Amino acid sequence: ISGYAENLQMNPEHPKRDAYIRGIHSGVAYMNRTIEEILTLSKLEEHTTALTKVSVNLNEQLNTLLEKHSHLIEERNLHINASGTGSVTGDATLLGEALDNLLVNALTHSPEGSTVTITITDNCFTVSNPCETDLQGRINELRSPFVTGDKNRSDQKGSGLGLAIVQNIADLHSCKLELSSENQTFEARLLFPIRKK
Repeated sequence: ISGYAENLQMNPEHPKRDAYIRGIHSGVAYMNRTIEEILTLSKLEEHTTALTKVSVNLNEQLNTLLEKHSHLIEERNLHINASGTGSVTGDATLLGEALDNLLVNALTHSPEGSTVTITITDNCFTVSNPCETDLQGRINELRSPFVTGDKNRSDQKGSGLGLAIVQNIADLHSCKLELSSENQTFEARLLFPIRKK
């Protein structure tokens, strides 16, 4: 960000002016996102977040998130294959954040033009996506803050905080976050306690 700004300051009509401006906007958005995630993770780890438990419709949450990220889906020409229905008990805001992180993780790391599959039941929210990076043997590391799927990645695809946030939200709800990687497919499952009827 500083480099782009300095170049524009020295030469406001720089031939790469538009690219520098896009870079500044992208960098600021990435930093804002990362700071928000750090603050969220800090609150969750300190258990200072009070839970307001209600019935949460997972399909409604998913539809809201798909609409929110429609630009990313279109930009990367991704296809969404969603099936099933389900409701769980929990804090709607925190669960929405957990599902958001799972979805964004899949949308961001799927190859362009591929399909993201989402399956919903009354006690499970599953997101699976094609993955070009071999994650076998590193799956459990992804739950730790600042760990990304690609150790060599230098772009701004993610901060490595998303799954750590999901893990903390899962712990607060007595849920289980299961991660797996097989045949170049990454899958994240959020398992909820079975509700008593």
